[in-house]
Amino acid sequence: MGIRKIFGMALLAAGSLAISTPVLAQSSTQPPPTIADQADINASNAGRTGDLFPGTVQRDQSFERTNPDEEYKKAVDAMANDDPATARKSLLRVIRSARKHAPSYYLLGLAEIDLDKKKEARKHLEKAIKYDPDFVYARLELVRLYATDGNLDKAKQQLPWLDKRIQSCANTCILANDLEHSREVISAAISNESLSVTQ
Repeated sequence: MGIRKIFGMALLAAGSLAISTPVLAQSSTQPPPTIADQADINASNAGRTGDLFPGTVQRDQSFERTNPDEEYKKAVDAMANDDPATARKSLLRVIRSARKHAPSYYLLGLAEIDLDKKKEARKHLEKAIKYDPDFVYARLELVRLYATDGNLDKAKQQLPWLDKRIQSCANTCILANDLEHSREVISAAISNESLSVTQ
């Protein structure tokens, strides 16, 4: 497992899970909702659609017995122990409950990469960025995935973002090496493409 994955997971595991959960209306004195709180909010919102179509909303009873925060912790532990299959199962349970939890999509993307399911990985990493556009590690993994899978048009679209981040970092932040490495991966992929076209 690469140092960037370990560092990314350490950031996710060390911080409060609730910080990345979408916060609805709350005062500054209330703590942010946990993943389990978000699951309750999702469930109550789902119940509202049942008012229009009685009997159409069915909740997954088996999932209600699991705690999304615990499942997330299991997933982080599984990824740290090179067990992406177990992490994947736990993360799918979390996402069923808290559909906009960007760190879960990020870890699920990493698990799918480790399981050599690149198409699924790309989908999950894109969702992580959709729900948290400033999620640097998710964007870096996605850029690398685009570049190594030959999806150079999408990789090139990320270059302005990457260059802006590299300039703002200026070798003084923790991300400097990861940003530079991603830029090198894209540049190498572009060079290889141009070499194959000229031959």
